[in-house]
Amino acid sequence: MTPGLALYVALAAIAAIAADWLLAQVSAILYLARAFLDLIDTIAFWR
Repeated sequence: MTPGLALYVALAAIAAIAADWLLAQVSAILYLARAFLDLIDTIAFWR
């Protein structure tokens, strides 16, 4: 990944988090974090 592309990805992630914080009171980020942790638990179980 080039540094320019990494910068755009980081800015997009920060913008998405800021938009969720302002518009939805962080509900989408919390849901995605919990779903990601469940996915990690499932993958660790089957490994």
